[in-house]
Amino acid sequence: MAYLGRYGWNTVPVDGRVPDEDVYELIDASYADIVGRLPKAKRPS
Repeated sequence: MAYLGRYGWNTVPVDGRVPDEDVYELIDASYADIVGRLPKAKRPS
């Protein structure tokens, strides 16, 4: 997300207001971002 909240977190409601596809996309982007910051030796294969 372009803007992170005060503590570096954003909240996304998973009660049907946000389409499932968008939630999955956010999860995938978050995972890719975190894995991309890991040292290569600790990245999943």
